[in-house]
Amino acid sequence: SDHAADVDEDVEDLESGVTLVLCDLQGLGALLCLFGLDDLIDRIAADPLFGADAESLKASLDPARYVGRAPEQVDDFLNEVVKPLLAENADLLGLTGEVRV
Repeated sequence: SDHAADVDEDVEDLESGVTLVLCDLQGLGALLCLFGLDDLIDRIAADPLFGADAESLKASLDPARYVGRAPEQVDDFLNEVVKPLLAENADLLGLTGEVRV
């Protein structure tokens, strides 16, 4: 039937798209160098196989979404471990300073 042929064609397109995506992920740096991030996002958004618009893709690429509590943990470590050690050992570290104008 025509519906079965359409489904077969869609599956072939999907398989090609998946293969292309896997290949592109391996060479993503090269693609970014060739086209730039915005161009790559626009190309992905224009492909109906991905089912995403450019704005949602850009939002998903925000690194802040993937760091969890890392910024707070770094601040805590600096304040609770590093700064007290520096303060306790300031005389050993020779932390003196002068400003000349």
